Amino acid sequence: MHMNWPGGRVLKAAAALTALALLFAARGLAQRKTDPALNALARDFAAAFNIKDAARIAAFYADDAVVMAPEQTMVQGRRNIQAYYVKGFEQDVSDLRLVPMESKTAGDHAFETGTSRLTYRAGSSLLSGPGPKAETGKYVVIYKRIAGEWKIAYDIFNTD
Repeated sequence: MHMNWPGGRVLKAAAALTALALLFAARGLAQRKTDPALNALARDFAAAFNIKDAARIAAFYADDAVVMAPEQTMVQGRRNIQAYYVKGFEQDVSDLRLVPMESKTAGDHAFETGTSRLTYRAGSSLLSGPGPKAETGKYVVIYKRIAGEWKIAYDIFNTD
């Protein structure tokens, strides 16, 4: 396109700025990476959840960890976190899926953000019985390295 008419320079500058903004936006999205070790932890956590193994889930947490679930008081300490999951598994929950979006390690600390999906049974009718419902959400996990292993220090999640 040839832009010799008045205002053509403005249009060229706008096009250049738009291209530059798109380049930076694409670069920013490309930089959203996940750490393979933390991805494995998310996968293993979901597997333990899906077989309703509260003790195995509690092992992912530091002794002084904190869980911040939606519309509930904080749950502090590994033993209380295990009890929280035991009680939670009394509900018919299944098929937790965690999708890490971004994670990074820095020394003895790390973080992970992502989305989640959980299926549970709720509601009922005389004809169909309880029906499965899906709930989507998001989460932030802060890890700390303890004796060479990543342990969850803070687990914060809520629904969409």
